[in-house]
Amino acid sequence: MAARSLPFFVKRKYECHTDLGGNMADVYLARDTKADRPVVVKLLRAADASNPQVRDRFIQEARLACKCSHPNIITTYETDEEDGLPYIAMEYLEGEALKSTMERGGLETQADAVSIALQVAQALDYVHKVGIIHRDIKPANVHIDAERRAKLIDFGIARVKESQLTQAGQAIGTPRYMSPEQVMGKEVTPAADVYSFGVMLFEMLTFEAPYRASTAEELWMAILHGEPNLEPLRAVQAPDSLVQLIARCLAKDPAQRPPFREVATALQDLLSGQSAPAPAPQAPPPREPAPQAKALKASVIAGAVLVVVLAAVRFGGFIDPAAPPPDDRAVVTPADLPATLTLPSGDMVLVPEGPALLGANNQSVPVEGFYIDKTEVSNRAYALFCDQTGHPKPPGFAEADPDAPVVNVTYADAKAFAEWAGKRLPASQEWEKAARGPDGQPFPWGAEMDYSRAHVPRTPRDRLKLAAVESMPEGVSPYGALHMVGNVWEWVDAPVEPDDSQFNHLREELPGLSPPLTRTEAYYQIRGGDMRLYLPDEAAAGRVNDFGVMAARVPQPSIGFRCARGARQTVLQ
Repeated sequence: MAARSLPFFVKRKYECHTDLGGNMADVYLARDTKADRPVVVKLLRAADASNPQVRDRFIQEARLACKCSHPNIITTYETDEEDGLPYIAMEYLEGEALKSTMERGGLETQADAVSIALQVAQALDYVHKVGIIHRDIKPANVHIDAERRAKLIDFGIARVKESQLTQAGQAIGTPRYMSPEQVMGKEVTPAADVYSFGVMLFEMLTFEAPYRASTAEELWMAILHGEPNLEPLRAVQAPDSLVQLIARCLAKDPAQRPPFREVATALQDLLSGQSAPAPAPQAPPPREPAPQAKALKASVIAGAVLVVVLAAVRFGGFIDPAAPPPDDRAVVTPADLPATLTLPSGDMVLVPEGPALLGANNQSVPVEGFYIDKTEVSNRAYALFCDQTGHPKPPGFAEADPDAPVVNVTYADAKAFAEWAGKRLPASQEWEKAARGPDGQPFPWGAEMDYSRAHVPRTPRDRLKLAAVESMPEGVSPYGALHMVGNVWEWVDAPVEPDDSQFNHLREELPGLSPPLTRTEAYYQIRGGDMRLYLPDEAAAGRVNDFGVMAARVPQPSIGFRCARGARQTVLQ
């Protein structure tokens, strides 16, 4: 459908007169001319309607929404197509999103917050009973009207339990509210909604998040391994029963989280006064108020005035950039460093601080401690990055093995992934130390070439395909890194000026490149060799202590990357 001037009709029934914006769908305020009532019409854009995955997800949203009939869920009247474009006609809601209510200090009492949470819990109990998992519970997806009635909205990434639209390995949701199983891209159950609800209720009561983090990586680590800090709940004198309910909602193990039927009953008991208030704690040290701060007044639940302020928190992203450093963070010493970091963007292994024998002459070089990815970045991890950031996927990505290393990425692509993951690309000396160890051994596994330990051709006639990043553990480096010889070349953060031989070789290898290579553009080292590079035994060591050169803008089917990060970075305790 071509762009139309307002007003225009959909199905000769809905007169669309006001553009409300939208993302992949155009959203309009309209009048239902037959029922004579205001409605909202979501019309999938033509460019997205041609994408089968996007189209299927939009249609699924419409079907799921039409399936729901509950006073605390937005009513969807109809779904159909107009000129081949799917649309949804739904209830027009007056009021504002819970997110906006919170940001302007509109939750003035604990009773108000718990009442709204109870309505959401009742809606989610209904949603789960009809077989739907919402998967994106957050303040932006709860609407509040003037009578303080809450309505659950936006089923855009919800799914029916048996749906195959989203497979395991895809992390779907808003990072701040994602459960551990969502962060890891595992199959989710209704318990994932319980976790997200727990985060939201925590924020409604305290205007703080249960975890404090300054990078995406730290947020993930906290969700996966950290314990929520419940002190802000006690500081606002939330009843013990409410604190414990939220703690159960935030349990790492989905099986330990209560179903929404139980959550709703507990919240109803609190509102009816069946749960005794907790004794008033000692007042916490005074906090510096944020701009436009507003005190949240205690209700009949706690029976006392709360000493807490509302900071201007931005919900829905990884971090609050204006937030002060959390008190429970500290710079760690080398003795405190874990040998392995388990992260959704890829596990990392520690390379301790100390000298290493590097280069063809085994020169002793001091190298600060750092972590390096255990494997090359996989297609699975890169898909998570692209899905959450909108970064374009490389050519051939849809057909690629999720467990194989991502390839056809430029240096800039690799750097963007690293920044998203709270990491960076390794320096040349870091990469080499991680591959050879401190003693300068020629190969990750020892002194002799062993073709059974590296994904490389044994003869010039061999033609290999990419191997899974976790394969060939027998070729592990002294620090636990895999595939540091063969499989794919890896970008490293080492600018280099190609000599005449290297430059001429690249121009011969890339004859159709447009624009052609120039001597003045950026070039970087690539390390480790790939699955197509045959070298006789006596030259094989060159893959570890030597490097190739590639123009930063040129993606290749034989070049991937892995990431690093400094070991002395401030980390979440």
